[in-house]
Amino acid sequence: FAPLMSRDAKFMNLMYKNYRNVKSVQELADIAMYSPSGFKKQFNRVFGTSASEWLSDQKAALVFQDLNNSDLHIKELADKHGFSSVSSFTNFCQHKFGIPPGKIRRKPD
Repeated sequence: FAPLMSRDAKFMNLMYKNYRNVKSVQELADIAMYSPSGFKKQFNRVFGTSASEWLSDQKAALVFQDLNNSDLHIKELADKHGFSSVSSFTNFCQHKFGIPPGKIRRKPD
């Protein structure tokens, strides 16, 4: 049982160490040296969710943090987080937070 826990902890650490540097689930699978199907099974077992949903949630947390703590313009934040346009960035925020990025930024503490 202990070797399994150790392997899971290593897998989890590898994901947290690399998720900011990848643009796709496939890139994470490649870093972890798993086949796509093996990665999907391992990821779901360790994290209890799909890798794509987890990556999206991690990105949302980083975006939210930047919207609240950065002086960068919305366009600059969209570029920083790898969005192809301000429109796609706005759609992402609308989907994840229920409001557009400009309103997140204006919310009082």
